[in-house]
Amino acid sequence: MTFEPEPRDLEILAKVRAEPSAYLSPGRTTSLQDIALELANDAVYLGSERVSIERFGLWFIVAASDDWLVNTSKWQVPEVFFRIQLFHEYRKNSTRATVLAAAFATEVVTFLGGVPVVIQGDPTDLDALQTFVQNQHAKSRVVAFRGSYEQTAA
Repeated sequence: MTFEPEPRDLEILAKVRAEPSAYLSPGRTTSLQDIALELANDAVYLGSERVSIERFGLWFIVAASDDWLVNTSKWQVPEVFFRIQLFHEYRKNSTRATVLAAAFATEVVTFLGGVPVVIQGDPTDLDALQTFVQNQHAKSRVVAFRGSYEQTAA
């Protein structure tokens, strides 16, 4: 399944790109490495007991034992990637990192039970990525992303 964002979704991403420091944790940048850390942090604070960050080729993979993307969210996948969600469970005035992945990666795919949903981009190697996820994280919620917009410091 591939998600087609609406104009409102793209406006939200543009807002995040224009002022990234408003949405990042202190000391973090818009690098894909930092976004992976932010996503893993979200998963931990939202109750996942097992969380991992790994690489598959150019892909950053964040996998968690629970479906943290929709845990306590009023949105479902794929909308969670295009909404600014307050995240007081972590700290005051923070937001969930899913919007950062959508704003600063060129390709984003999420998996649940090994089934992909392409959030953005057109990954030509989706079959290989899906095989990797099914072999390594078949029962996990996974967010995979790669390719970055211009890296900017927070």
